[in-house]
Amino acid sequence: MKLNVIHRSVLALAVTTALTVGGTTIAQAADPGAPAQSALTMAPTATLAAVTKPKVTTQPASKRVAVGKQVTFTVKATGYAVKYRWQQQLPGKSWTYVAGATKSYHNVTASAARNGSSYRVVLNNVAGQTVSAAAKLTVVIPKPVITSQPASKRVTAGAVASFAVKATGYAVTYRWQKLVGKTWTNISGAVHSTHNVRATSAQNGTQFRVVVRTGSGQVISKPVTLGVQSTRSDPYRVGLATSLKGWRVNLASSNPNAWASVKAQGFSPGPSSGNRYVVGEFNVRYLASGSSAAWWDLDVEFVGSNGRTYTDTDKFYWNNGIYSLNEMYRNATGSFYSVVEVPATAAAGGRWKITDHTDWQKPVVVWYAAN
Repeated sequence: MKLNVIHRSVLALAVTTALTVGGTTIAQAADPGAPAQSALTMAPTATLAAVTKPKVTTQPASKRVAVGKQVTFTVKATGYAVKYRWQQQLPGKSWTYVAGATKSYHNVTASAARNGSSYRVVLNNVAGQTVSAAAKLTVVIPKPVITSQPASKRVTAGAVASFAVKATGYAVTYRWQKLVGKTWTNISGAVHSTHNVRATSAQNGTQFRVVVRTGSGQVISKPVTLGVQSTRSDPYRVGLATSLKGWRVNLASSNPNAWASVKAQGFSPGPSSGNRYVVGEFNVRYLASGSSAAWWDLDVEFVGSNGRTYTDTDKFYWNNGIYSLNEMYRNATGSFYSVVEVPATAAAGGRWKITDHTDWQKPVVVWYAAN
């Protein structure tokens, strides 16, 4: 239907409006008392086209972007007085309107939770509405990268050893583990980039590592070792090897009442009345460069429960003592015995004390339980 609206002006200053429909003109005078005018008029004709609902000319496009980046979805449409309302559909959810998203474009910050989500726009005007095609958002989450590996630590028993890792990635999580036997085991509550350990002598040589994860995968740090220097109050157990400055030592066995075994090997005399022979068997490995001798670098003493210090007995020559070891080079190994005479009451609860003088300015002392 075509509508022509004609405004006429007459010489008598009366204004008449004529409406032409399908070639028939209906005139109405502005002044009810004046006759309808059909002449002396000259006016343009305006044509009004029918209004249609919006039409999408360019659909929103799917996007692939790295996590944390901003992405823009855009639509192009034709139509009179078009209004826009964007919708989103998160994974596993229904379509919902996005608050404030009322433009021809919509900005989204990519997050792991939005990976796989979809976006579309509802276009409205007075003639109706049109819904665009849906565009999919793919969020790329890279695997974490360890930028700083944890380092091995050596502390004195009772001190705190702190292991730390640095990593990059989105929403990184941490899980520290320790090696138990041959199995890496999660440490309860150790879920931060730093892991603190209150060291005990029993933990000497324990290995740790950390598993760093993001939503796209994981990476595992290199293993590190906790070295614990024992104390008199927290000594190593028999059989636990440890590395000192220039030597690796191990109290392989300890006999707090050894007169029977000493006598069996043909040594005499026996201990004085009220005393005992205490025998320790030690294995050593030379770690430093060049060469040295165990008797030169190592002091082996027994500290009784009475607090007194005892050294090798001079009642007889023990041919498997520390002086029986010759000069040793790097990674050479050897074994020796130490025989001390102590009061019987001081033997129980006594400690073997080993001092490494490889660096005479900074000697290293470790302790072993005698029984």
